[in-house]
Amino acid sequence: MTDLNVQMILRLVDRVTKPAQGVMRTMERVQNAIGEGGNAAMRVSERLDRAVGTQARIAQSQALQVAGIGASLAASLKPAIDFEQAMAGVKKVIGFDDDGAYAKLGRDIQEMTTRLPFAAEGLTDIVAAAGRAGLINDALPDDEKIAQLTQFAEIAAKMGTAFEISANDAGEALARWQQILGMTQDESVQYADALNFLANSMTTTERELVEITQRVGSLGELAGLSNLDFLALAASLSAAGAPAEIASTALKNMTNALTRGESATERQSEVLGQLGMDAVELAERMQVDAKGSILEVLDALAELPAAKRNAALGDLFGEEAKSAIGPLLTNIDGLRQAFENVSASENYA
Repeated sequence: MTDLNVQMILRLVDRVTKPAQGVMRTMERVQNAIGEGGNAAMRVSERLDRAVGTQARIAQSQALQVAGIGASLAASLKPAIDFEQAMAGVKKVIGFDDDGAYAKLGRDIQEMTTRLPFAAEGLTDIVAAAGRAGLINDALPDDEKIAQLTQFAEIAAKMGTAFEISANDAGEALARWQQILGMTQDESVQYADALNFLANSMTTTERELVEITQRVGSLGELAGLSNLDFLALAASLSAAGAPAEIASTALKNMTNALTRGESATERQSEVLGQLGMDAVELAERMQVDAKGSILEVLDALAELPAAKRNAALGDLFGEEAKSAIGPLLTNIDGLRQAFENVSASENYA
């Protein structure tokens, strides 16, 4: 290529590219402006984000403070609300001549909370339990009703503390004892003292004994046993390792077997014959000396050869009760001691 041609080509390229170069420089300036504007916008955006974030955190903190105040207020009001609801339950089961008596009962219950480790709601539930059980004579004046109700609640609360059960459960147990076992309030307190003593002196618990007495406590009188003697027998079975449900079954089967008389099954009569006893005579003796009769039967069973003892227990008391009564045969003296312990109130009062 000649120099002329080269020069011509360069001039042509310069002419063609010169406008383009101007455009390129303009585009570069625009791009730089956009870049600077974008950076500025980003900086503004970041400042806005920081400002909004700060305000959001302030608002969130204020909201949490308001929520905290609300929660604290609700927590402080809850006991009062629960108490009012519990008192509404009392009104359904206890009637007063004067509506003002409910307010007085409420004040007396609130006063009790200063002396007993129980909330007013729990004590009110105990009062309601007494009302549901019909333990309060509707014919009494309002003041006497209130006195009986608060006394009942205080006894149940103290019993709950000693037995390590809820005040409500203690109230229900106390009410059932008075209702089903026909006890007066003073007798139920004595019964609770004896139960507490037996649990502390034997390998059982108040909770277990309360459950047993609520299940089958009424059977004692039918078998000729006093409430306290039946309680001692229940404690002995429980201490021998029987859970409350199984001990209750064993008590039911035992008292039934020893008092069936002419209704005894053939196998039961045969077992009693092996023990040198008669079913009819035994049933009659149970109504005169139930404790002595029970001990005599258990002593005779314990003297049977081991090969016959297991079958005799099952035939006499039933297979489901055998596991509870069997261990008792190895500690009949423990039952004797339990009977002795409840024979005089000075032992456990």
